[in-house]
Amino acid sequence: PSTQLDSFDQNSGLEWTMPSMDPWEFSTTHAYDGSKSISSGISSSTYDQMGGEPIYSNLTLTTASNFDAGVLTFRIKANSLNLPNEAFFVTVDGEVELPPNVTARKSRSAAEQSENDSNNDGEEDWVEYSIPVGKGKQEITWVHVYNPFGLESLPSMEEDIVGLWMDDLRYAPFTNNDAGLKELEMTNGGDGA
Repeated sequence: PSTQLDSFDQNSGLEWTMPSMDPWEFSTTHAYDGSKSISSGISSSTYDQMGGEPIYSNLTLTTASNFDAGVLTFRIKANSLNLPNEAFFVTVDGEVELPPNVTARKSRSAAEQSENDSNNDGEEDWVEYSIPVGKGKQEITWVHVYNPFGLESLPSMEEDIVGLWMDDLRYAPFTNNDAGLKELEMTNGGDGA
């Protein structure tokens, strides 16, 4: 069983940090659980600021020194995550645990978008991801990046809708019956590899 660490509806007491440029913000636009989520600082206006440089919006959670190893699970909703325009990935202490090729997906059309948009979205709009986290103090960083390869020009997008939200952060500790973290391989791609 997992325990919810943050639903982003109220202060969770977790140690969240982010840079002042393109910070993540609480949002009532979309929510998986409750009435709020947290959204990336990259929005549709980012397209106008491109200039050939990657634009990052990072959100970092630092766990306490007494944190027990386990699995963090969270829900992501994205309007578009198409490389080379956008990418989303998660690192633990600087090591990529959830790579962009796993999170990349096709944009939903404007018709699908307006059909499904409401304060509490349907589960089909949110994708659940999980990452293993070791014992003790760890830095887990959720990274949303526009123009990740620093290209001078990007392929045109079918829709100019950019947005990424996170909600329902959960934690499940490893039990004595679980394999050690060094022996654990998590897959999020569904292909078992």
